[in-house]
Amino acid sequence: MKSKILLNLILVLGLITIGAASINAADEATSAATETHGWTFPDCDRVKGTKVVTFTTDEGLTLAETSIQRRPVYTEGLVALNLPNTLLASRWMDEEAVLMLSEDAGCQWNRIGSITGCGSLKLVAGPGDTVYAWTRKRPEFYRIEGKDVISLTAPEPIIGLAVNPQSALNLRIGDPDCQLYESQDGGVTFAPIGDAATWSPPSSFTVEFSPSNWDRALCGSIGAWRTTDAGQNWAEVPPFDKTDVDAVQCFVYSKTNDQIVWARANLETLTDPFAEILVSEDGGASFTLLIKENIMVPDQNGELRKLALPSYPAMATHPNNPGLLYFACGGNHDDYGTNFFRYEIMEDNLSLIHIDGLDDINSIAFNPDYPSVMYFGLEESLEKLDEAKTAAANMAEGSGVRVAPNPFNPTANIALSLAQPARVKIDVYNLTGQKVGTVVDANLSVGEHAYRWDGSDFASGIYLLRVQAGSDVQTRKLVLLK
Repeated sequence: MKSKILLNLILVLGLITIGAASINAADEATSAATETHGWTFPDCDRVKGTKVVTFTTDEGLTLAETSIQRRPVYTEGLVALNLPNTLLASRWMDEEAVLMLSEDAGCQWNRIGSITGCGSLKLVAGPGDTVYAWTRKRPEFYRIEGKDVISLTAPEPIIGLAVNPQSALNLRIGDPDCQLYESQDGGVTFAPIGDAATWSPPSSFTVEFSPSNWDRALCGSIGAWRTTDAGQNWAEVPPFDKTDVDAVQCFVYSKTNDQIVWARANLETLTDPFAEILVSEDGGASFTLLIKENIMVPDQNGELRKLALPSYPAMATHPNNPGLLYFACGGNHDDYGTNFFRYEIMEDNLSLIHIDGLDDINSIAFNPDYPSVMYFGLEESLEKLDEAKTAAANMAEGSGVRVAPNPFNPTANIALSLAQPARVKIDVYNLTGQKVGTVVDANLSVGEHAYRWDGSDFASGIYLLRVQAGSDVQTRKLVLLK
């Protein structure tokens, strides 16, 4: 099966590369010479104005220097705009999303605004300076025009959004029932297109639109479905099976060949649950397994690292090579660092760079004229030094919170030590900022207290444990691996 899909991919990719000298170095040199998008190579070794965006020119082996972030932060929003040297990023911290703009190819960043109560924002660029920002499974979203932020509301929670590259006011969204909607006025009003799913899936995880023809879309849920006519008809996608509870979290279309689509899924049977990355060579009509979690891969130093796949990893295809996928997973839960993977399908080769001291990568973008320049939106939990200081302070004061095991499956034990009586509230949030559970909300006495959070009813992924004791607030990351 693997050899068959590789041969077919060679044929597909061969059609793309006829008349083009190379899809890697030669194309990049030509692009750089012609400056087709007006972008330049970043003229700096250090990023200023933000701690949560950096760039690499060697696939993660070295990173542009940034300051150390000392508070929990997530940067799911990062996009190159259709303007020369312009990027927009969104970091989420302390229940606030801050928008940051760079106009010099990623060297200097400036804050242009903030949004509260929105969760971690994803960004989609339209023509010119228009960007849409949205949070997974929420109806609230935003149209950003330059430095102006316009609040909007979709008819249903959003799990996918695409913008017409010819019109910034024309966009489509997908909802958790795989119903598609279209707006012609920049998201002020929407009309449904096609039909909602008739199989009534439990709330879907993602809708992804083809970049070349948005009448084609994929919907990931318990099982997966595909439409080629804007939702008029939907077809099931093998091998994703509703009976076996196959959960499909995300799809990524190639930017240059929408017949190549990547997927991140949990394939489950009664005896063998596992997470994997799959690929389609027929526009998402069917998928074949490529990479299975828990395999061991040597890093740049020859040290073996275990592949652990989060539910929504940062995934991106190379702008010129549809058979080249990048994805990342971090290990800040046990002081591990980040694994940044490169998979070349033509060579069936998986390699990685292990980045010590970096918690995780939440998003990936490319310089349009210099694809070797990759921008990373970073995730940080409490920085190691601060964690050591906090632990020392807690030890001196006799107060603190500990979680074990972490990662966990399906329960995490939470130990709380109080040096003085306090009103204590411990809540669990997902990465969209939604509270999914309360562990305790009570007046507690001095001493040790033990609790347990059961994740049996939740999907694998990252959750945030917010512990408030009186005026003191601490945050811990929980990693549920099923």
